[in-house]
Amino acid sequence: MSDMKAPDCFRHAREEVLLALSAPNEMDECEHRKRASGYIAQAVQDIAVSPEQQWDWSSLCPGQQE
Repeated sequence: MSDMKAPDCFRHAREEVLLALSAPNEMDECEHRKRASGYIAQAVQDIAVSPEQQWDWSSLCPGQQE
């Protein structure tokens, strides 16, 4: 996860949140929420470390491929 850029981290976090919402049980839900939290924390850290960075947020648009 540490080599991902902020937009990719947010995209993966969104995927994990959706998986958590549709998880068949509480254990799976918790695991997906933890992953989402980790991705969000990494993205926020990347942004905080490089506030002048110009990020390409296009990967967050619906329909964008990995």
